[in-house]
Amino acid sequence: MLEGGGGQRTADGAIRVQRHVCVSSSLTTVHSAEKRCQTAARIDYEQLKRSRKRRNEKGDQKDEKSRELDQVHFCLETYKNLQRISLLNARSCPHVRLQSYRIPHPFRLTKPPCELSSDRPSPKTAKIRKNFDNYVSTAYLLSCLLQATASRRGEISPYYRPTQTEHHRWCLKPLSLGERSVASVEKPKGKTEQLNALTYAGKEEVQRHLDLGKEFLAKGQFADALSHYHAAIDLDPLNYQTLYRRATVYLAMGKSKSAVPDLDKVIELKGDFIAARIQRGNVLLKQGEVDAAERDYNAVLAVEPRNAEVAAKAELIADLRQYLHQAKSFFERADYHSAEYYLNKAVEHLVWDPSLYRLRAKCLESRGEVRKAIADMRTLTKLVADSTEDYLRISQLYYGIGDVEESLTQVRECLKLNPDHKECFPLYKKVKKIVKMRESLNDAKSREDWMGCLEKGQQILKAETKVAEVQMDVYRHLCKCNMELGHINEAIQQCTDVLENSDPNDVDVLCDRAEAYLLDERYDEAIEDFQKAQQANGESRRAQEGLEKAQKLKKQAGKRDYYKILGLKRNASKRDVTKAYRKLAQKWHPDNFNDEKEKKKAEAKFIDIAAAKEVLSDDEKRAQFDQGIDPLDPDSKQGGTHFHHGFPGGFMFREGGGPFSFKFNF
Repeated sequence: MLEGGGGQRTADGAIRVQRHVCVSSSLTTVHSAEKRCQTAARIDYEQLKRSRKRRNEKGDQKDEKSRELDQVHFCLETYKNLQRISLLNARSCPHVRLQSYRIPHPFRLTKPPCELSSDRPSPKTAKIRKNFDNYVSTAYLLSCLLQATASRRGEISPYYRPTQTEHHRWCLKPLSLGERSVASVEKPKGKTEQLNALTYAGKEEVQRHLDLGKEFLAKGQFADALSHYHAAIDLDPLNYQTLYRRATVYLAMGKSKSAVPDLDKVIELKGDFIAARIQRGNVLLKQGEVDAAERDYNAVLAVEPRNAEVAAKAELIADLRQYLHQAKSFFERADYHSAEYYLNKAVEHLVWDPSLYRLRAKCLESRGEVRKAIADMRTLTKLVADSTEDYLRISQLYYGIGDVEESLTQVRECLKLNPDHKECFPLYKKVKKIVKMRESLNDAKSREDWMGCLEKGQQILKAETKVAEVQMDVYRHLCKCNMELGHINEAIQQCTDVLENSDPNDVDVLCDRAEAYLLDERYDEAIEDFQKAQQANGESRRAQEGLEKAQKLKKQAGKRDYYKILGLKRNASKRDVTKAYRKLAQKWHPDNFNDEKEKKKAEAKFIDIAAAKEVLSDDEKRAQFDQGIDPLDPDSKQGGTHFHHGFPGGFMFREGGGPFSFKFNF
């Protein structure tokens, strides 16, 4: 990351730039800085040289006016790019400082560039042409300084003197620690321009950062330790011990990919550093670089042949090669169970190898263990730089098992990496639509809007006609909604579809179907479903209470059933009860029968009809009866109103053959 105090314009139109250059832990910012500086300041000039070369090859001699316009254009672009560079912001890190220098403004724009040149050059364009080489040198020098300071791997030392060779190519001459140097830019015509470039801190500053880094590392504050090791390496990039410590911090933070370049540099600077070789070998082994890890282990054993730990790792590599060979062989033969077995043994040691997780995910998916395959794919996304296709596959897998909300989350991750992905975007639109429909379905169900629940469910079934698990999830809701609406057969069928095609141990669906069976007076089937639900989840209170209720209702079936007396289903409304009572009371009224036997039969029937009306019209008594307790049973502890107290219809009659008199209050 670059940081600076910005730029200020002086009275003569120049910009004074004060730059602080520092490396941060953000690789993204470093790459961004390199692009802004190196590309903006150098590529323009390289393109200009290439265009001139092409014109020369064609024999096209450009006139003086055209050359001046080229210079005007380049100077303007360079000036603007240097302005951008001067405005880059970062955190305070003033350990390496680019001292003040002046970037002259080429001219003040009053006309378009094409009008600034004429057959006779103006004083302004002449000044531009005179300072053209200075602009090129200044821009490219700043580009080199920023690029080198932003280097993460130490391949280019930030302590150098940029000079131009006779072929006009730039080279970097390293400077020693503590040297106070002035960067010299040699011009083709022998002119030299002195720029105050870098001021370096001494060894005491380096040691201070090392001590602070070690202190933070001991406390487990890895981010703070890393920032101090960055600063120490900026001041002394050739210190292999500092590089090794930073690699150790990277590994502690789980950033193995960042640690390897530091370990490479350590071994390059000090080839006999055994600890670094062992550490790099361990990292490479975990990353699946078996051959490279073996070379490091062999190098250590050549110096320390009695190192038991390294010898064991070297022997392990032979076994790992065999595991990998067997896994790939079985996978090619479609023996996914055996392939998974060897992949599991390999992954125990090659924990950062993305290819193994991808292959094992394919095996698990082929065997129907989709959620385990998803777990491997999610691990894979953390191990690869570009995981666009992996997020797409995870989203598809989640959608395939009916987890639509999680599918939407994963496809959004895909679009974050590539907003124009040709497969992610269509999937995103489809899944988002289904998610909104499911939200409406759940909302209707929570509000007990059972008709609305059915309508929303049918909309989803029309939108998704292929993926069975998405349909099964809709059936889970429709089963409940149909049961509440009294659509018994539809509810039973939809619950059965879910249990047969999705999850046979779904407790809620088993209980929903059992309750539908109770409404249909199929007590044995209801008891069986409640028992299955209990076996699937022994702590389910709904299953326990439902089983007790079903058993009581089955026991009660041999006794007087008020619903059967009135010819009603158990979900009948009070209006249905009153309507059925009126119809049956008129039919079985004792006055309608002259024969004594028929009259006595009608009396018994009429008593049952009146009792059914009394129980089913009263919410409390009906609730007791639905729980398997007859509120009118004299033997019941709950008691209740009994028939010898009178009839609810308001009629009375005397036995012994006397005349009946009835008074109906419907």
